[in-house]
Amino acid sequence: MKDTPRQVPTVVRWQPPKSGRWKLNVDGSYYSHTELAAIGGVVRDSQATWVYGFAHNIGRCSILSAELRAIRDGLSLVWRLGIRRIEVETDSQAAILLIRGNAPSTHPDWVLIDDCRSLLTNNWEATISFVPRGANSVADCLAKLGHQLGHSEECWDTAPPPECGVIFAPR
Repeated sequence: MKDTPRQVPTVVRWQPPKSGRWKLNVDGSYYSHTELAAIGGVVRDSQATWVYGFAHNIGRCSILSAELRAIRDGLSLVWRLGIRRIEVETDSQAAILLIRGNAPSTHPDWVLIDDCRSLLTNNWEATISFVPRGANSVADCLAKLGHQLGHSEECWDTAPPPECGVIFAPR
């Protein structure tokens, strides 16, 4: 009998951006039993300091629409905050492919895709990349929290909400 090597699971954690840059992590959340979606995001600096966070119940839409909306709203927020060197991370490969690819203007999420593309071409250094879910846990927590907000948006500019504080705790 041949022994097969055991694979050790790797722990994926959030990594801060390089010095002088900020990182925006975003996520969408969808509850199939209600068909409702919410979004959340967090901006942190290179020291892993909380800069800003948001959560928003966005009502009925697909999970892909929610992921794209989280990216768009997060980019808009970062621009309004005056941050001009941003790394965007999402755990939605599908959203990234649509933003980077050749989605037709007939795509049901075309407006969101086009908005994301336009924002990424603003006069700033902005990148977007995929990150495994384990490295996006604060944004995930905020998106899930968004389901509890009715149709309002919550923002936190000094610290994470208590529901996400343990996840956010520095290493």
